[in-house]
Amino acid sequence: MPPLPPHSPPPIHTAHLLVLARVLPDPLPALGLHLFLTSTRIAASAFASTSVRLAASPDTLAAASAAAASAAATSTSPRFSTAALPLASPPPALLPLLASLLASSPASTYALLVPSAVGTLLQLPLDRLLALPSRLSTLALSPPCGPADAYARVGSPPHAALASAHTANCSSAAAAAARLAPTAAATLPLTSPRSLAKWRGFSPHWWAARANASRAAAAAAPHLFSAAPPCASRGAEALLSLSTYADPTPLYTFLRSLREAGARCDVFILTPHPSEPRALAVAAAFSATLLPSPPLANQRGKNGKYALLAAFARGAGRAYARLGFADLRDAYFQADPFAPPPCASLLAATETAAVRLAARAAIHADHTPRHCDTRFASMAHLPPVNSGAFFGDRAAFLAVALRCAAKIAACGAGYDQATFTEAVYQDGLAVTLTTTEHGRLAHLSLAREVRLDARGAAVDLAGEPYALVHQFDRFAGLVARVRTRFPIDLAAPPFAMSREQLARARRHDHASNTAKRPAGGGK
Repeated sequence: MPPLPPHSPPPIHTAHLLVLARVLPDPLPALGLHLFLTSTRIAASAFASTSVRLAASPDTLAAASAAAASAAATSTSPRFSTAALPLASPPPALLPLLASLLASSPASTYALLVPSAVGTLLQLPLDRLLALPSRLSTLALSPPCGPADAYARVGSPPHAALASAHTANCSSAAAAAARLAPTAAATLPLTSPRSLAKWRGFSPHWWAARANASRAAAAAAPHLFSAAPPCASRGAEALLSLSTYADPTPLYTFLRSLREAGARCDVFILTPHPSEPRALAVAAAFSATLLPSPPLANQRGKNGKYALLAAFARGAGRAYARLGFADLRDAYFQADPFAPPPCASLLAATETAAVRLAARAAIHADHTPRHCDTRFASMAHLPPVNSGAFFGDRAAFLAVALRCAAKIAACGAGYDQATFTEAVYQDGLAVTLTTTEHGRLAHLSLAREVRLDARGAAVDLAGEPYALVHQFDRFAGLVARVRTRFPIDLAAPPFAMSREQLARARRHDHASNTAKRPAGGGK
């Protein structure tokens, strides 16, 4: 597998970064401090020279100053200075203090970073940072509302400093003016050669009957397909994903679509390359945290993810009421996936109900190296459950992750979707299911077509927009729309890549995505 391409952004000019560190209960203090240092370094790498001023409460400065001094020992680290400040007040009360800090800062102060309670950074996007005038006081003190999502809803700014205060009700501020221009509704055909090849073995009548098949699945397993009531209160939420990709485009699409859809959950990306500069830049721009993932004992990430998710849910995940997981490479968001959140349950979804497990026996009936009994006959009449996205109560999330990890430990790493399908259908876990035909989650691996409404949002058979669209790369028309909606400039800092670097990155990603496929087939 080729190594990750190098990253060497060109120096621009001198800049000063003002960092405001609030004192909040933090279940990951070491991670928060590490992320602060690495994020300021990646921001500083775009400039020829940089100084950083850390403003924090006295009891926070000791650890931060020691870490800053250690980091400053290297020639590539920015210069750090500190100032003790009373930061126990809520963000709105800090605005006069912030104005004073900006007034006393050098004229070339460019960014404001705010570490949150769980180590995630709220940061002005670096592409905007490089284009800012010498002061950002107006931008920081009066942040604009965020961009409209696919349904013309306008959220609070996901990147602006102190956005977490939500002092402005952006959801109702000039929503009409921010509406996306209507387009013609459309139906996009399946274009993936792999998926089209699968359909050559299926009956052409199945797709036309998918609505009836969806209702039949719900009738066959009413304990799973009955809608769980939403919770009255949200609580803290965290979304997890895995990334092994050298090309920053998938991470950028995933995170930008999530934030533009209005989601304010904390985001953690498990990756073997947590210090890769482009990934750090993308994560910082959209308030996400990169976490180092341990080796997966020669398992594909698709199988090893269950143990990683269980470990997170048992550790740092205890700070959250709800947890979610979504595949990163081929997914984008159209709405907040945690809204409305199910109570004491995990929300998951099947692939199209047009194809039952009986038609996929080759990769579901006996998919593990040790040939464990999958009790396939008990679920052959139901559609496959897709493990590419699930959201819900932390206890339910942990139970499902532990059960899948235990199956893999006992039977060997087989087909990840089959492991998840068995756990959901057979093990009596707290799971609420929908089908791709009728639900908030779309899994398009076996879909023959995808419908778009007049605003370009992918919708189910009832015309309701999905919160998440997974496996969109099976449709060339969707790929084109996603690239247009969430463009990334790979020719400009901080994501700059030469054509050769990008080619190597995509070869690396292709090798990562196709390595160690299960012998029975796979997606």
